[in-house]
This record gives sequence, structure tokens and C-alpha cells, in this order.
Amino acid sequence: MSKLLVITAHPGAREYSKSQQVAEAFLNSYQATNPSAQITHVDLFNLDAPDVDATVYSAFGHLMGGGAFSKLSAEQQSALSKRQAIIDQFIAHDKYVFVAPMWEFSFPAVLKKYLDIICAARQTFQYNEFGLPMGLLKNKKAVFIQASGGNYTPEARAGFRSILAAAPQAESLLPVFEVLGNYGEPIVRATLAIMGILDYQHIMVHSQAMPDYAPLVLDSALIQAQQIATTW
Repeated sequence: MSKLLVITAHPGAREYSKSQQVAEAFLNSYQATNPSAQITHVDLFNLDAPDVDATVYSAFGHLMGGGAFSKLSAEQQSALSKRQAIIDQFIAHDKYVFVAPMWEFSFPAVLKKYLDIICAARQTFQYNEFGLPMGLLKNKKAVFIQASGGNYTPEARAGFRSILAAAPQAESLLPVFEVLGNYGEPIVRATLAIMGILDYQHIMVHSQAMPDYAPLVLDSALIQAQQIATTW
């Protein structure tokens, strides 16, 4: 029986979220193909996940220095226990679906915090003799479903670049254009790779703020999600 963890980083209702709509289509197809699958949902905007603040950081220092967990304060023990429960839950699953919008060329901060928690040394990865991270999670899969108002795909960027280069304001427009992009997806992909999760796919629901293209892109993403789910 497969165990699928759905990690959603979106504060809005599904009716207003294209990434969640595509995720729903993915899950419906996956459940139809895998009726015995165990699916767990995590809402990152409602997850009790303590930050690495002064309390947690000092607790890390204590443990790394050889100190006992029992010697930590009650506040430190509670914070680390909550973080450990998140790590344990992630490790216990073998498939993952990440769902998030693109915010300011990345994703909501709650997703970065979650990635920082689950990317845990000696639990989901370890350093080798060269100081390189080696993943400890094997034979696992992940899909990242992401939606954006604009279009930051490589194909679109290539087309926009040629158009801007011919514009009268090219000298001022191109430097700004060149730094725009999807900085969130590479972070998700790299973090998963560090942990050993190399079977990774990305479904990009772009152009959702562009009325002429939004429905076509959404329909294409829905079909892509359903196709991946049936063989995943």
C-alpha cells in the first residue's frame, strides 16, 4: 500500500486556487488507480511548526555539544518534539505532492520553513567525507504543482527576450527582465534531491492572470496531472 503525503502551502479556498484545483484532479486520478493508497494532507498554514528562533537554535547547540535532550528546558523540548514529528511523518511516506502558488517569484514562506525542517542532517541526509550531502530517502517520488499569474517558462522567456530586445526601451527593460524568473521551483527540486528524492516532476500552471491564456493553460495542466497520476 502506497503512502502519499500532500503538502499544501496555500491560504486560500480551492475555488480561488489553480494549484489546488490541479492537485485535486491529480489526487482523484491517483485514488482511482490506487484505491488502497493511504493519503495524508498537511496544511502548512495551520501546521504547528516552530521556527528556528533563539529557543530552538540554543537547543540545537546544546545537543550538538553532546548535551542530553532531558537537560533542555520544557520549551525547548516541546519545540524540538514538534519539529521531529514533522520529520518523522515525512520519512514515513513514500510519495509526496507539494502544492503552492508562486509568490514574488518563489513560494509562501511556510513552504520554505517546512523544507528547512524536513531537510534534517542524519535523518533525511548525511554529509560524506567530502562534505557533500548524501540523501537517505530512497525509492520515493515527488510532484510539485505550482501556479502563477505570469509566464516564466524558459520558452516564454526566450520569446519575451527577443521582443524586448527590439523595443526602444530595451536598455532599461532587459536588465530587469533578466532577473525575473521562477526561483521557487529549483529550491523544491534541490531540497528533495539532497534528501535522495530524484524521481521528481513539476506541473506549472502559468499565465493565470492572463485571460486569453489562463483557461487553456489550466486545462493542459489538469490533463498533465491526471496522466501523471495514473502511472505514478
